[in-house]
Amino acid sequence: MSRAGERRDSKTCLACGRQIEWRKKWERSWNEVRYCGQACRRRGIRPEDELLEAAILEHLAGPQGRRGIDPEVVGAAMAEAAGEDVAQWRERSRSAARRLVAKGMATIQQGGREVDPSVARGPMVVRRP
Repeated sequence: MSRAGERRDSKTCLACGRQIEWRKKWERSWNEVRYCGQACRRRGIRPEDELLEAAILEHLAGPQGRRGIDPEVVGAAMAEAAGEDVAQWRERSRSAARRLVAKGMATIQQGGREVDPSVARGPMVVRRP
């Protein structure tokens, strides 16, 4: 705890995998905070999201897992198989990768260095930890 009893904890959003920083307005309900915002609360985790996580892990277990994979490629393959728009699956696949990092099952790298998944922008590579 820092000054005046403020907490500086953080959690991971269940839907998007980004960090949720403690805020004064959540002081009384911090234990119940699960999502970073209304959009993530509404969307939640869908069955497709769990399938994306499994597909990413499957690709990481294969021969390409050592070099790493682009989660958007996995999302695009699943979108095409489902006959849906690829653009909609782009952020879903990035969120699935962030959730895997939060679970300790993967790491995200950019430019050859491991980065915080909450702030990663642009092309990313998911690797085994």
